[in-house]
Amino acid sequence: MTSMIDFWNNLSLILSDPCSKGAPRSPWQGWIVQESDISKLPYLQAIVKETFRLHPPAPLLVPHKAETDVKICGFTVPKNSQVLINAWAIGRDPSVWSNPNAFVPERFLGCDIDVKGRDFELIPFGAGRRICLGLPLAHRMVHLILVSLLHSYAWKLDDVRHNLWPIQCFDQFTLWATSTDRPVHRLPSTWPNPNAFMPERFLECDINVKGRDFELILFGAGRRICPGMPLAHRMVHLMLASLLYSHAWKLEDGMKPENMDMSQKFGLTLQKAQPLRAIPIKV
Repeated sequence: MTSMIDFWNNLSLILSDPCSKGAPRSPWQGWIVQESDISKLPYLQAIVKETFRLHPPAPLLVPHKAETDVKICGFTVPKNSQVLINAWAIGRDPSVWSNPNAFVPERFLGCDIDVKGRDFELIPFGAGRRICLGLPLAHRMVHLILVSLLHSYAWKLDDVRHNLWPIQCFDQFTLWATSTDRPVHRLPSTWPNPNAFMPERFLECDINVKGRDFELILFGAGRRICPGMPLAHRMVHLMLASLLYSHAWKLEDGMKPENMDMSQKFGLTLQKAQPLRAIPIKV
């Protein structure tokens, strides 16, 4: 997914550059481009780096958590705070990058900055222990796909967009667009007693989670619905039924159900703020 997002960003920027006059074909006619050729193409590498700088595929990276109280630049980040790193803004910081909103691959020629997490001014894949595990594969694939398509084809804009010069290369942020004060699944206008756990509300009710009922869309809806939904839907029912059938359960240290902490924390997934500690009893 990351590789394809970045490939289209690369091609968009190349076609939108008024100095490029479109995406030229490689002069190596009749030559099949191999992965080993990438190291001999410094300008291609510069294009990919510049695209990652302007359009990181995960603009806010993966959420981090502060394990202790930390002071950074005079600010205190409290323990257990969720931290989002704005890689998109870092890549356009005018104190670091000259003409930061312009597509200028030449800035990386003769420059040792790369995207592998060692240079904090360019971290589209993150850095440190939480760096993206797919970075090595994505890094190779983006270069190889881009150079193969540029080598094999000449590219032009379609007739409709040809007259819309310059191409608009704006980013659209959607991953973190959430409403914490009125989540869809807890709207009192839709659900009576919305914060209560009441499975009975779904008995003799046709609402399901498969994207057809917009009041319950935890997997999304439409063409962009989660492709793993069918498997997840089957596995959750099977695992839960198997565990409830095979064991009785009790809370740790004699905790009462009414004392359980049911608060949640937001990230790529929704998790309990305090992990559940339950003890199985063989039946």
